[in-house]
Amino acid sequence: MPGTERRGMNESDFHEVTVESVVYPGRGLARLGGKVVFVRGTLPGERVCIRIVRHHKSYIEAELADVLEVSPARVEPACPLAAVCPGCSYQHAADDAEIQIKSAQLAEMLLRGARISAGVLQPPMLAGPRLGYRNRITLHIRSTASDVRIGYVAEDNVTVSDVPRCLLAVGAINDLLARLRGDGRFMEQAASHRALTLRHTASDGAFYVFGRRGPARPWLREDSPFGPFQVPRSAFYQVNPAVASALLMSVFGMLMPADTDVAVDLHCGVGVFAVAAAKAGFRKVVAGDVDPVATQAARANVQEHCPDSVKILNAPAARTLLAAADSCSAGKMTAIADPPRSGLDDALMSVLLEVRPRRLIYVSCAADTLVRDLARLNAVYTVARAQIFDMFPRTAFFETVVCLEAK
Repeated sequence: MPGTERRGMNESDFHEVTVESVVYPGRGLARLGGKVVFVRGTLPGERVCIRIVRHHKSYIEAELADVLEVSPARVEPACPLAAVCPGCSYQHAADDAEIQIKSAQLAEMLLRGARISAGVLQPPMLAGPRLGYRNRITLHIRSTASDVRIGYVAEDNVTVSDVPRCLLAVGAINDLLARLRGDGRFMEQAASHRALTLRHTASDGAFYVFGRRGPARPWLREDSPFGPFQVPRSAFYQVNPAVASALLMSVFGMLMPADTDVAVDLHCGVGVFAVAAAKAGFRKVVAGDVDPVATQAARANVQEHCPDSVKILNAPAARTLLAAADSCSAGKMTAIADPPRSGLDDALMSVLLEVRPRRLIYVSCAADTLVRDLARLNAVYTVARAQIFDMFPRTAFFETVVCLEAK
């Protein structure tokens, strides 16, 4: 059970509260003296002792000192670093409880932030293991005169907690990390860098680069339900292969039957959704991305899978949508948006509200920016369905796929 040593601390900083819910992204919500209190590592209904860390105007940040009344959904964390590593928000929660919490978070956010009823929510999609699923991790490096730490940044955003192995990563990544840590020459070299990225594919095995991205080549080979895709080492690709495949097939299902003439993939990356749209039977597919290396790979993947129906642009999403709009009316267009965590940028939002594709499939990795964008799209779109894909088990985050129809 979590516990904080009180010796030498101000007893007035300690309080007992009851956790009402766990809100996005992964913090327990309680109340104290008329203010909301946020404390990680808790579950709904638990009576806990907290230590106040920081006062804000309208809320309080606290850390968990002890659990006084334990939820039946609480389990022993599999990772010994769960209490100090902020990456995992739900190591202490049973699988069913984690999914229920995430589903409740999305339902609440949709209703409060975008006035969208929970009735549009489909059952959450789970696939593959809950641990040992990540095909890529990035660890921070901090060196001193006496040691080199390789791990994740702690809650204070300064301290690096040394991580001998990450239970979220596939076994091959942890095996490689152990070998690297035992290599004196590698550790000397690591001391002059700030980050270490480890990645794995079934075809290429495990490898590492210093920094976050590394060189683009040689390209990797990632498997998908539509066959292999070439992926530059510096390009984005989903970190959970099993859930990524389920998500891809869900989007493919939304694209079928191809009842509009043109599909436009606004953030195409290496072309996965563009290929799905071509295989769904669209007469024409226009896809674009701002990353020139990713679009180069997208062209190679399109050439392999569907060479005759997809046009790839190295362009921002707004320009890609305008290019597609030149070839057909909005009523004959389906758009796919898979933006970064920041969501739809202002330029794209303006063009979407003006062009109004008949159908919009929005794939989001950040529920807060998704809800912000849906609130703006409400003026011209109706949400037909939304579904959580638990792409990042044990963490605070999840993927959401939303299908919108023009009013």
